[in-house]
Amino acid sequence: MSSKRPGRPPEHNTQTKQQVIDYIVGGMTMTTAARKIGVARQTIYKWMRYDEEFEQAIKEGRAFGAVCLVDEILDIADDDSKDIITDCDGNERPNTAAVQRSKLKMDARSKLGKFYNSSMFGEKQAIDVTTNGKDVYQGLMITPPTFEEDDDE
Repeated sequence: MSSKRPGRPPEHNTQTKQQVIDYIVGGMTMTTAARKIGVARQTIYKWMRYDEEFEQAIKEGRAFGAVCLVDEILDIADDDSKDIITDCDGNERPNTAAVQRSKLKMDARSKLGKFYNSSMFGEKQAIDVTTNGKDVYQGLMITPPTFEEDDDE
């Protein structure tokens, strides 16, 4: 264990730390993982400060957990079980509250996925390969390839 701060490191055991990592890999938030193992979220952050390997495992777990969040987004999008409700008179109508809640859930997971793993889920950047309106061959000062037609006749 590599200590990054002076003082007494917080108490913990390897099995508890592995549970936290497993929860994070599964897409769980740090708050939920802490609640499940019975400690405060700040305790897990203390463990991370004192144990570089644990901190790295949490970072990698979050990146992998982003993939789980994408799976959840697809599950939420595919679940139409609450989209229609029946009123007292037996008339069916759209359940806009449920649809809006689903949109909120998907948006939150999407933002978390981008935060946890921006290299995989972040916005892609386009690269302009022209220079002052000239094509890339002129911009790089190289001659474009020429293709001669075969004279097989």
